[in-house]
Amino acid sequence: STSTATLSLDYTSGINSLSASVGMTGTGVLDCYKYPQPQPICPLPQPIISISNASSGYNYGNVAIGNATTQTLTLTNSGTANGTLGTVSAQALGLYKETNWTTFLPPMPVRSRG
Repeated sequence: STSTATLSLDYTSGINSLSASVGMTGTGVLDCYKYPQPQPICPLPQPIISISNASSGYNYGNVAIGNATTQTLTLTNSGTANGTLGTVSAQALGLYKETNWTTFLPPMPVRSRG
């Protein structure tokens, strides 16, 4: 909120008593991170985690079975508390592994020699 006040200064010239004043206006901001306050004045500290490029996804391209590719993910905590990284699953990264690949292969054409 905005507050207004007047700063007054009384002084002497050695002969006369004088005064000066100036109007002041200011807006206070509570820094809950540096000066924690009880709720509901300040919200509880919490981590705010983001993953680089998460909105556009990750394209691993075509990777042959038995080969690997690398993607770099950057996690950033812009919150006011420490965060704890839990389990990162292949499904969460958009990857999967099937145990029986043959069920996904199309039938091979049969050619006769003759």
